[in-house]
Amino acid sequence: MNLLQKAHLKIDEISEVYDFLIEYGEILYRTGEIDRAIEIFEKSRNFSQDEIKLAIAKRWIADCLQIKGNFELAEKIYLEVLQIFKNRKKSEYIKTLALLCHLFVDKSLPEEAIKYVNELLNSIDNEIKTENQDIYAEALNAIGRAYFLVQDYEKAKKFFGELYDTTLKLSDIRKRGIATINYGAVHYMLGNHDTALLLFKEYLEIAKSIMDVRGEALALANISQILFERGNIEKAMENLKKSIDIFEKIGDEYGTRETKYMLAKMKIFIGETEEGRKIIEELYKKTDSNYKKAEYETLIALSLVLEGKFAPAKELLKQAKEKYENVQNQTEFKITLSRIKLNENEFEEAEKIAEESFEKAKTEIEKIISCINGIKIIKAMNLELVIHKDKLEKYQKTLENLSQKVGLSQEMLKVFN
Repeated sequence: MNLLQKAHLKIDEISEVYDFLIEYGEILYRTGEIDRAIEIFEKSRNFSQDEIKLAIAKRWIADCLQIKGNFELAEKIYLEVLQIFKNRKKSEYIKTLALLCHLFVDKSLPEEAIKYVNELLNSIDNEIKTENQDIYAEALNAIGRAYFLVQDYEKAKKFFGELYDTTLKLSDIRKRGIATINYGAVHYMLGNHDTALLLFKEYLEIAKSIMDVRGEALALANISQILFERGNIEKAMENLKKSIDIFEKIGDEYGTRETKYMLAKMKIFIGETEEGRKIIEELYKKTDSNYKKAEYETLIALSLVLEGKFAPAKELLKQAKEKYENVQNQTEFKITLSRIKLNENEFEEAEKIAEESFEKAKTEIEKIISCINGIKIIKAMNLELVIHKDKLEKYQKTLENLSQKVGLSQEMLKVFN
């Protein structure tokens, strides 16, 4: 734009001005200038009569609105342009389906997200896979994120792995970066932390190289989780706060919410339960998702258990389950419930739930906390049965190995002990 002004040219005198403005808007979008990007995408619509091109510009506006948290208007626009592309432009139709899937992932509405996963899988054919791999990559990313949301990490790994392989054949560095961070995230959830850390660091360099500020924030947040689990709490907090600052600066509602949730968890895990709870309570007011509300209530319940407040914690777990029944299958729910059952002297039930949480645990912190729970419960049972001695030995050995491997701070271990 500066060069055009220096050349004393008016924007409406340039041929193919629509394409120019779309490119410029995308650059602003990638570098975090979301409001300015919306202005440019709006302006581009004055320079074309082509219905497909107008729909693409409109979809870009919806994407910007989605980042800013205006999900309702974004969804309305996506559905409008979806009808324009249907039976006319299959590649753009699939890309719009992918964006709708992302929208419901960002809103934490798993059932809606999976609905669009099914539509995507039904729409992808061999031609898209072989002749339009750029669009195929968009679809793979959306499908992987939806499965990640519902914690089906094996399926998420399958699609993110295919995405990673597909982007190796493309010249699009940004898509390669997205594949890298998502593949890293699923490796993290499956306990492959060394691989995850390498992928997160690779993505950080990619994001910096293309001035993708949102990508940089996302990479810092993911790296902070591994640093935290390895006991480098100060550096983890520093990275995470940088990430939150970036997301807040560019107005990314989804990124801000997720990183603040990470921060709240970290604070609760190191015993700063009131601070962590305060963050969660603020986030709770800003979501309409029962899925998210159930997660938040579970984390608040865990913080209350760590303070010895078992009755309100039990009530919160009940509320969480009523809002989203599958929350009871999550590790943190089981960890909290096993502590409550232990406090009520329901030792057998407490021990059963603790073992379930240990088997289900994905991150090393979850495994450590589950081990501590198991040890506390078995010791409280005070039984001399061989089966309990074997379980106690298993938990103690696992805890010792993980504590050495992870380098978890003694302060954190004290919180859960």
